[in-house]
Amino acid sequence: MNLIKHLSAIILLMFLSTAIYSQAKVDSTKITDADFKKSVSVELKIHQVKHFEPFSMQLTSFSHKRPFTGGSTKATAYITISQGNVSEEITLSVYGIDGKSDKENGYETIVWKGYQFQLKSFNYDDSIGIIVTKQE
Repeated sequence: MNLIKHLSAIILLMFLSTAIYSQAKVDSTKITDADFKKSVSVELKIHQVKHFEPFSMQLTSFSHKRPFTGGSTKATAYITISQGNVSEEITLSVYGIDGKSDKENGYETIVWKGYQFQLKSFNYDDSIGIIVTKQE
């Protein structure tokens, strides 16, 4: 009976502990126009929000194309960009050939509302590295 009380107390403490229910910290650091002297390198983790001035970005999901042996590959990151009350989804993809080294991959670059987003690294289901440049 004493053992049951101790186990119950331990289980209760585990579920009441704030550390168990704590959520990942959102990076609330804003990147302003002054930070865009040339470009800003950013790592986005899945579901993490990065705040820029005047928009914010969140990496929401990934997808990939299954290649035939030796065929072309494509993995895509889906990013939601919010500016004011408007949200848009952009995609950045990495292209390659099945069986070739990662160094031979092609990383996509897109332009959105005066900003260039250049994909630099791709860690499927985890994060992406991008360079954001304000166009003049």
